[in-house]
Formats: sequence, structure tokens, C-alpha cells
Amino acid sequence: MITIAQQTHINTLIDFVDQNYGDKGTCVLGYRMYVNGKLLCPQPWQGSLSCERFYKLAKNYLIDEGIDPSNITIDYGRID
Repeated sequence: MITIAQQTHINTLIDFVDQNYGDKGTCVLGYRMYVNGKLLCPQPWQGSLSCERFYKLAKNYLIDEGIDPSNITIDYGRID
């Protein structure tokens, strides 16, 4: 389960990627990350590269926070 503090940090990661990278990459729909089977957040951008960058940061953060990597899954969606 994600704590409120962890979710708050995830939101700052979204802001960080948005401000420093923007929405880049191929338009993808349904690119989502799940933690313990629950959706982490709505897809932040349509760009595949932006989503990939964010999900990598989020996954590393959650692993550092003690979340078992096997409980983190990514649905790569489909190219629009």
C-alpha cells in the first residue's frame, strides 16, 4: 500500500518530469503503472518517453521505500 507521503512524493516526480522534460515521445494510450495491483496514478502524459522517464523514477523511489519490485507492474498501453 502506498502511504500519503509516498503519493505526495510521486506527485512531485510528475511535476519534476513535466518541468524538466515535458511531454515527449510517441503518443501512447493506456501506459500505466500498478503497485500491488492498484493504479499508481492516471497516465501523466501521452508521450511514451515522458511516461517511461516518470515510471522509472517512481519505480526506483518505491523500491527504495521498501516496495517489493515484483509488486510493481507496468502496462505499456498501445500506440495511438
